[in-house]
Amino acid sequence: MNRHLVWKLFIFVSLFIPSIVKAAPVVFEIHGVEVLPTKISGDTWDVGFGDMVKPDLQIRFSQSTKVVWMSPTMMNTHSYFGVFSSTKLDLDLEQALVIDVLDLDLRNTDLVESFQITLSELSTSEHKIIILSGKSVLRLKIMIKVSKVDSKPLK
Repeated sequence: MNRHLVWKLFIFVSLFIPSIVKAAPVVFEIHGVEVLPTKISGDTWDVGFGDMVKPDLQIRFSQSTKVVWMSPTMMNTHSYFGVFSSTKLDLDLEQALVIDVLDLDLRNTDLVESFQITLSELSTSEHKIIILSGKSVLRLKIMIKVSKVDSKPLK
């Protein structure tokens, strides 16, 4: 096979591959989050007194360095057990999903903890509940609902 034919084949295949990747409508539901009362170092989350030293929590979902959804802010709390739902988001099930728990501050935002999950294993089920925990996050409960009916190629 000559070199030009190999390059033409490579270019053709590289143009075709992105259309093979499937996107599926996904909805995230946060069913609660709980973090340590202080940072691992023992410092308070925020400067102040009373409830003001508690973190202002927000959960950020991103894929390929692009933020796909952020929860509403949960003000001055170590734990929140209400439910927040995202809108339907077309996500690539083959790419990792990064879930960041943030402490929003006036000057800067602190990363409390970051998690990475794979959505490809979720494509076969209609929904899945995951509970994440780490060094600073005691519990983060998320339901991920994937609909295969509306799946379409990514552009």
